Amino acid sequence: MSFIVRVEYVHDTLSKTRAMRFDESKTVRELLFETSNNLQKIGCHVEDIINFNFQYCPEKQQLVEQPESIAQEAFWLKKVKTLSSYGFTTGVTLLFDRASNFNLAVEESRSKTPSPATGRLNLSGENDKVKFLTKGRFTRDQAAKEIVTTEQTYVEQLKVLLDHFVEPTLEKKLVEDSDITKMLKSIRLIHGLHEELLREMEERIKNMSSATQLGDLFLKLMPFMKVYGEYCLNYESNVNKLFAIADEDKTLCAWIKEVEAKEEFALNNVGAYLIVPVQRIPRYRLLFEQLLKLTPDSHPDCDKLKETLEKVNEIATFVNNYQDDSRKLQEVRDRIENCAIPVICPGRKFIHEGIMKKTSSRATQERMFFLFSDVLIYCTPKEPHKYKGHIPLNASSWIKGLSDTKVKNGMQLVAESKTYTLVSLSPEDKYQWNRMISSVLADLNAASPRTEKNKVNVKDRGGIWRILTKTDKLNKY
Repeated sequence: MSFIVRVEYVHDTLSKTRAMRFDESKTVRELLFETSNNLQKIGCHVEDIINFNFQYCPEKQQLVEQPESIAQEAFWLKKVKTLSSYGFTTGVTLLFDRASNFNLAVEESRSKTPSPATGRLNLSGENDKVKFLTKGRFTRDQAAKEIVTTEQTYVEQLKVLLDHFVEPTLEKKLVEDSDITKMLKSIRLIHGLHEELLREMEERIKNMSSATQLGDLFLKLMPFMKVYGEYCLNYESNVNKLFAIADEDKTLCAWIKEVEAKEEFALNNVGAYLIVPVQRIPRYRLLFEQLLKLTPDSHPDCDKLKETLEKVNEIATFVNNYQDDSRKLQEVRDRIENCAIPVICPGRKFIHEGIMKKTSSRATQERMFFLFSDVLIYCTPKEPHKYKGHIPLNASSWIKGLSDTKVKNGMQLVAESKTYTLVSLSPEDKYQWNRMISSVLADLNAASPRTEKNKVNVKDRGGIWRILTKTDKLNKY
C-alpha cells in the first residue's frame, strides 16, 4: 500500500513543498534515499544524505488533519521505523532537513588519541556512518562518491600536516632522531601517492556512468602500500618518542604548541593528525566492502574490486594487529635491564618466554629466555631481568637433538658462530621450546632467498625426540 507525503525542503534558500508517493512498508531510512533521488531529478542536489531525516511538525499539518494519538510536539522520525508505524494519514507533511552531522562525529573520533586503557582507536563516528550507508538504499554511484569524498578529506588533512608541521620541522631540523625523521618523511610519500590517486578519482567521478570503475586505480597504488606497514609498525613508539623529546626540548615543545594553535590545524593536536594514516586503511576496507556489495558480478569493475579488497584486507589486518605486537615488545623491553640490543625492531615479533638452563664447559646457569622472530635473548631469572646475552637466529640456524642419556631434557641450538646447549625444566617444557624455536627457524628459512641450501635441520635421535620434534615444518635427515 502507498500513500502521499508532502515533503517540505529548502532549495536555493527557498522553502518548497513536493508531493511524493511512498510505500508505507518501507523504513524511513529507505524513504530518505528515495527522496534524495527524487529531488536530484529536479535539480536539487542533496549533499551528505546520511545527515538528513524527516521531522514531523504539528503546525505544518493544516491541509490534512492527523490523528490525536500522534505527539503534539515536533519530533524526528526513527530511521528504522516505517511511516505506517506512526499512524500518519495520507497527505502528511514532513520536513526534509539536516538532523545530524556524521562527518563531524567522524572528525571528532579522528581527533581523539587511543584509549589509555585499551590503546584502541575510537572509530565510532566512522562506523556509524558506514553502518548507515550499508543499511540504506544506497546506490553504487553514491558509494563511489562517498569514497571520493572521504579521500578528499584524507588528502586535505595530510596536506595540513605536511605544510604546517612536517616540512617546517624538517627544514628547521628541530628533530634529530632518525626514526622520527623517517616517519615525517614517509608522510610526504603517502600524501604524494594519495594526491595523485584523488586526482584520478575525481576525473572518473566527474564523468560518472554505470560503467565507471575505481578498482583499477587502487590496484595501481597497492605496490606502494608497504609504506603504511612501516608507518603503522613504528607509529606508537615514534609518537611517544617525539613527545618525550618535546618534554625535554623547550624549542620543540614551543613549536608544537605554536602549530596546534594555528587556525588551519583543525584537529588541534599533532598526534591526531599523525594517526590519520593509521586509521585510513580500516576505512578503505569498510568503504570498498560497501561498493562491492552494490557492484553486479557482470560489472567490469567487480573482479578488480575483489582483488583490491583482498589486498586492503591484508594490510588492514596488519594495521589492526600491529598495536598488540608493538605493545608486547614494549612490555618485554621494559622487563629487561640494560639490554645491549634494541628489543623493538621493524618486523620483529615476540613469540615465547620461559626458564631454561644454559650449559657451557664452565658452568650451568638458570636463565630467563625471551624468544622473538629473529633472536633469542637470555637474562637473569629474577626480575628485573638483567641482560646476559643473545643468540641471533637466521636461516642457517638449526636444532641438534640430544638423547636423555647424554643431557636430560636438553637440546642444542646451532647458531652462525656458536653452538648453545639449553636444558628445559621438564619434558613438556622441552617439547614446547623445541616447537617454538623450530617454528621460528622454519619461517626464517622460508623467507630466505637460499631456501634450498638452508633448510631447518634437526638431528633425529629417535624415540621420544622424534615425537617431540614431529612437525611438518622440519626437514629431518
